[in-house]
Amino acid sequence: MSFCSQCGRPLGPDSRFCVGCGAAAAGGPAPAPIHSLNPSMPDQQRIVDNEQLRLVSMFHFLYAGLAGAGFMFLCAHFVFMRWILRHASEWGHGTPANVPPEEVFHLMGFIYFFGGVLLLSGFFLNLLSASFLRQRTHRVFSLVVAGVNCLHIPFGTALGVFSIMTLTRDSVRRMYEGPRA
Repeated sequence: MSFCSQCGRPLGPDSRFCVGCGAAAAGGPAPAPIHSLNPSMPDQQRIVDNEQLRLVSMFHFLYAGLAGAGFMFLCAHFVFMRWILRHASEWGHGTPANVPPEEVFHLMGFIYFFGGVLLLSGFFLNLLSASFLRQRTHRVFSLVVAGVNCLHIPFGTALGVFSIMTLTRDSVRRMYEGPRA
């Protein structure tokens, strides 16, 4: 195994340059570092940033749609469960069934209400964030929504991490501060 002559990192058997410092290994020229004064690099980075912001925006719209579908499912489930529990005596085959007391109905209603509030807030927050991402405004709001999405394992976590990684990049931060591309 060979090591870089400048930074001492191990080089792979087919390496032409050091991944750490960009120094040329024996047998090939070193690539231009990312921070070089290559005039096409800012355009390339802008293209990558725009594409990633477009994808993040699209995934926030998709996640908002999933939250909306979850809210509709929750409402349908509540109506179905309420009907089943209200008509439990009809399932007893002639004998009166034990119908749960009203406290159970109230507790069930509270749980469904709390779940509905969470799903609706996720729907609206992701919808707003997707719209803001598309317009390149309110970057901090989108970062907060991405942080909240990280709590929703597994899809929200993936979306939140990808959003945070994209929005905290210096080139993206400059896109939000400067004229919109």
